Amino acid sequence: MRYSIHAGILLVMVALLSSGCSGDSGSVTQPPVLDPQQGNSLLTANLSDYNGSHMLWSYHEIHVNEDHSDFELIPVRLANDHWNILNLLEDGPCQECLQITGFEQSGYGTLLVDVGITNYFTSQTMTGFDVRGIVMFDASHEFPEAGLMVPDRSLGDGELINADGYTTLFNITTEGSGPGGLQGYLEGNMATAEIPDATLNPFKRYQSTSSRRMFKIGESVTRTYEIDMPDGEFV
Repeated sequence: MRYSIHAGILLVMVALLSSGCSGDSGSVTQPPVLDPQQGNSLLTANLSDYNGSHMLWSYHEIHVNEDHSDFELIPVRLANDHWNILNLLEDGPCQECLQITGFEQSGYGTLLVDVGITNYFTSQTMTGFDVRGIVMFDASHEFPEAGLMVPDRSLGDGELINADGYTTLFNITTEGSGPGGLQGYLEGNMATAEIPDATLNPFKRYQSTSSRRMFKIGESVTRTYEIDMPDGEFV
């Protein structure tokens, strides 16, 4: 659904004014919580818990076009779970759905690695959303207040240069989480000999359409990872 940008901003302002001025102004409620252990993408708000004067009406991303003349409101999905599908792509039922399809030097001291993923499912209910390829290395840069470690190539770590974002999902501290361990770290067939210790890792998004970050069934997507490899030898 698209609106002119002026009408859309007015609509948002009216909604905020209507919800913010209603009821008892002395009652304060807690905002929705974004759980960092779920990659900052899990909205854990429960509207039934709101007993005060403020309530979340909607949760959207606003996509503004290049010349800022138009925008699109896209509802953010309320996902309860994230699943690590690495074993399904490498070991079965599809054994060729995760592939390195290209590998070359960039000319700037980094590697360009093309990684393709195929959504082999046939049922529409298995359409993927927010599918991510997460790159994990050892980490030397610490964020003390958050208690997180992130790779830093200036300190000799391997690092993904062209990341789309960062997540705590599936890092080594999550190993064994969920049924069959499918909500935690899994060691892939192409993993290094030692388990990487970073707890905040960069990722590339996989989507076959720009709408809702959706990865449709039966389609393949390839992304190029620009990687600065770790200093020294590793296996």
